[in-house]
Amino acid sequence: MDISSYLAVGGWFIQVIFDKYLSYKLRRWAANCGIDHELDRLRVALLRTQSVLHGTELAPTLPHSSLPWMQELRDVMYHAEDLLDKLEYNRLHHEMEESSANESSSSPISAFMHSRFRDQGAPASSPEPCWDRSTQVKNKMVDLLERIEQVASGVSEALSLPRNIRSNNRNIMTSSIALGKIIGRDFKAQQLVTTLTSSQDENPVSVVSIVGVGGIGKTALAQHVYNDTRITENFNVRMWISVTHLFDELRITKEMLESASSSRFRHDGTTSFNRLQVALKARLASKRFLLVLDDVWNSDNTTIAIEEENWRKLLAPLKDGAKGSKILLTTRSSMVAEMLQSSYIISLEALLVNDCWSLIKSSMFDETSHNINSQLENIGRKIAETLSGLPLAAKVVARHLKHKHSVDEWKQVLQRNAVWEEIMPVLRTSYDNLPPHLKQCFAYCSIFPRDWEFEAEQLILQWIAQGFVHPDACRRVEDIGMNT
Repeated sequence: MDISSYLAVGGWFIQVIFDKYLSYKLRRWAANCGIDHELDRLRVALLRTQSVLHGTELAPTLPHSSLPWMQELRDVMYHAEDLLDKLEYNRLHHEMEESSANESSSSPISAFMHSRFRDQGAPASSPEPCWDRSTQVKNKMVDLLERIEQVASGVSEALSLPRNIRSNNRNIMTSSIALGKIIGRDFKAQQLVTTLTSSQDENPVSVVSIVGVGGIGKTALAQHVYNDTRITENFNVRMWISVTHLFDELRITKEMLESASSSRFRHDGTTSFNRLQVALKARLASKRFLLVLDDVWNSDNTTIAIEEENWRKLLAPLKDGAKGSKILLTTRSSMVAEMLQSSYIISLEALLVNDCWSLIKSSMFDETSHNINSQLENIGRKIAETLSGLPLAAKVVARHLKHKHSVDEWKQVLQRNAVWEEIMPVLRTSYDNLPPHLKQCFAYCSIFPRDWEFEAEQLILQWIAQGFVHPDACRRVEDIGMNT
């Protein structure tokens, strides 16, 4: 397991501990047992460790010296869960015993629950008072607290070593692309052009979304369509904005205004969101425009209602555009497409193996002749089969193969994982943006062999058994798991 994986595990593990164990009932029971002070110190120590881990999100790479501390972090989190699990069990045990004492011994439910605890080693008589073992429990908690504090300090020191800080600007994509054949997406491209040039929608400005996983070719398809002559002839104004996961309404509005202006606009130094919106509204009034919002994410830090309101304010100046105006967004999240009330959604699926191989050849030879001998052709097709239909992976493979001409060199590309190592940061972004409980469910799937066909109901039951799915007052735990 690499350093970043330990960080991910530690982060969501701490959150799970908070959600699952540090409840009001447990804290009240701990107060009755005289261990509330130690439990609160444990909560504070976990909070500190969690804040340390969150601080590492700014680091693209972590020093190798932090690896032993990451392993210690994982182990100490396991010990914390074990201890809290025992405390929660004891709390439930005492609660059941007290309830049993107040109920009729003939109650079938009470008798069943009583027998369950007895079968697990609990005495049949009344439980020993929880304070009888408080000293032993306190000692264990103090030992655990000291270890957590040591690990948190070690992690903090290791991560404070000099390192490059990740820029907030991810790989920004532009509208510029050589217009040509888009392999494996011809039908989708025609479908998208037809939808964008249609004026049949009731709303003057409508939203069209391209949805798909990272590396599936959403931006490439949007670029291809954006530069299509039918699109350039249909719209008076075209704007391309890379949104990324950092939602900055001032930056986005400035870039829209700059894209919509034929010459350099006069608002470079303006920090007034209202002034920029007024200028943008005037610029787009009665104009048929196409706005591409590339790489749109949903935020984990705000509620859906607040996020919808932020987008409503951002796009308000666009309402005065001419009928037939369109907003085209690319996103990995179908929730984003629905939140922005898309009238049409195009879901991109994986490329076929033949299309993957064609894309590799096209990228290798820059549209020149594809003369490859039969041995290399066979190896190339095998490589294409390993790419899960991702155009991004195909382009990375093409870059690796471009200057390799021998069978042995191509076989090395087939056998190595260099391609996936190169594109993993792109795919990992989706994982990093998951909430902690979903990271846990996702990570659990890694125990299965590659290409394993999951039975959804069985997987959900396994998640529930592991404690990954938490019930609420309104839904069955199985229904929550199905929506995970």
